[in-house]
Amino acid sequence: MASIKRINRNTAIAWGGAAAVAALLGYGAIREGLFFDEDFYGAEIVLIALGAISGLAGGIVGWRRGRAVIPGWALMPFAIAGVYGIHLLLDPVSVKGTMDSFLRWTAYGAWFVLLSLYLSNARNRKAGWAALQAAGTLLLLGSWFGWFGWIETEGLVFRSDQAELAATGARLAGLLQYPNTFGAIAAFMVAIEWQLLSSRSRWASGFASLLLVPALASLLLTESRGALLALLGAALLSLVLGGRRNLGHRLGTAGVSLAFASLAARWAFDTMRAGDPGNGAWLLAAAAIVGAALLLGLRREADRYGQSFDSSGRVRLVLPGKRFSLASPLWGAILLLIGCAAAYLLLARGEAGGARLDGHYETASARWLYYADALRMFHDRPWIGAGGESWRMLASQYKSVPYIGNEVHSGYLEILIDTGLLGFLLLVGMLFWLVFKMRSRASVAWAPAALLLAHSAIDFDWSYGYAWLLLLLWFALHLRESEEGGMDAAPRPRSAGRKRLAAAPLAAALLLGFAAAALPAAAKPSS
Repeated sequence: MASIKRINRNTAIAWGGAAAVAALLGYGAIREGLFFDEDFYGAEIVLIALGAISGLAGGIVGWRRGRAVIPGWALMPFAIAGVYGIHLLLDPVSVKGTMDSFLRWTAYGAWFVLLSLYLSNARNRKAGWAALQAAGTLLLLGSWFGWFGWIETEGLVFRSDQAELAATGARLAGLLQYPNTFGAIAAFMVAIEWQLLSSRSRWASGFASLLLVPALASLLLTESRGALLALLGAALLSLVLGGRRNLGHRLGTAGVSLAFASLAARWAFDTMRAGDPGNGAWLLAAAAIVGAALLLGLRREADRYGQSFDSSGRVRLVLPGKRFSLASPLWGAILLLIGCAAAYLLLARGEAGGARLDGHYETASARWLYYADALRMFHDRPWIGAGGESWRMLASQYKSVPYIGNEVHSGYLEILIDTGLLGFLLLVGMLFWLVFKMRSRASVAWAPAALLLAHSAIDFDWSYGYAWLLLLLWFALHLRESEEGGMDAAPRPRSAGRKRLAAAPLAAALLLGFAAAALPAAAKPSS
């Protein structure tokens, strides 16, 4: 009886935590990706308070067990928050902007700590994956509903009669209300679903097959060239790291999903141009269902094809007794070529469809003006930067030519001019270390992470709290998975773990200190 109660309690904790994770990400999605600080204050208060409580509890438990409960990597965002905190003691160009950045990074750190504790066992990680899928589904469906006109919120669809801004006159901006960042998040979900098609879990692969086509079609509707290039790079990285056994299956599924997503996107563009975007829902649903059936069929064929490897690990192009296998590298490449041809014929050929592909690079070239001016700002304040919101406060003083740009369009450059070399090196060091720690799961973890990190170099994705919450969730899932034993491992003897013993109260003190500094400031703007 006691064991049953314990199982029920653990199950409730796992799925209750998943509901909380999905709820926060869902809230972030419907609040324009937490771009505006006013939308984030309430969530920041909750995260920082929970992080402080968890830090205190973790310190006590860690002291008793003789080892740190909170892993060191979960505390790394606090280092960047600390740089903004130093600015508050100096003379930043914007006190409010610096305080807002300090609060954001403190909240990110608290979120990372909470995730590291929650995802410390396999049951919770399974629920965490479900939360990630639920949050991604909400973002994608909500954005599609906006395109169909079922959600009457201004900004869900970006409209322009300038071909360099919108080749077809309309681009899907999604719930984030910005096509490029929404495109990056959609591409992130595409990369995840594409990889999950090879999952051993029938539930995971089945859900991925159903979500992949709508996710890819939504990316195509954004017309975001940067997101498409980032996805291409992530796909190549995934293919390289994924090994030969799944090569044909991955190529084939990429081709099938691209063909059906292109068909759905073309019909969506046409119905939008005709003034009746809601009619695009029928073909989207049909493409998603038929595409899912074909993707599942390819998965079954891939399972059979896996038996075609000989003892030396070499793969045969065709199965014995069969003319061919659609899961072989040869036929997978053919399916991919068919998908690329379909995408070109449906989207890039004729009328204005290829305007943003074969020309009109004015928006891309304008970024170099931003970058040059940002580097001039950095040159004047190289070591610690100018504090939060530096670009908005100083851009008018550094413009080499007249332009309108409230964002520097590079997350890395924004950190560089805000926090100087100190903050930039802390950020790059944090990201490098987190990626390095995931090396045992590189084949599944690196490609989606690389996609978001790469796209953030050419746009202001990191101005959206949603993007950081999502990225840190991805890191936490795979870092906990890659750790041998995690928190479930047997505790080390006290005599052998003096450093780990000291780390527990230090982590608790760090969390409590940041909470004491941040909570009053977070409560004040929201009042």
